[in-house]
Amino acid sequence: MEFNWNWFMGVDFRGRWLITRGQAYFEVSEDNSLISGVMCLGDACTKDSEIYAKFFGKVSDDSEVVVTVASTTEDVPPFEVSGTMFGAESENEISYTFVLTDGTTVLGFSRHSTL
Repeated sequence: MEFNWNWFMGVDFRGRWLITRGQAYFEVSEDNSLISGVMCLGDACTKDSEIYAKFFGKVSDDSEVVVTVASTTEDVPPFEVSGTMFGAESENEISYTFVLTDGTTVLGFSRHSTL
């Protein structure tokens, strides 16, 4: 399945937060245990958009998420972040949010849909 998400990333750089945001294109495995995709700057992202970073990871049965992020900039090494996914459903809406960190970088994804 494919989904579009919002994302933000905050990075501690010499005691100052640098914050970036955009849209992400997600692919989720049939059993919902694997995720991968791309992060784009701005308000639209498809698998053919200009890519800011790529990511791939796992979601455990207890909603723990571990993701490796690889920048498209060659001098930035890949990094791993982890955290918990939260979801909420009502009759007409569904939303998911997860905030991941490695201690100095914070990466958040969110998705809200009307059913």
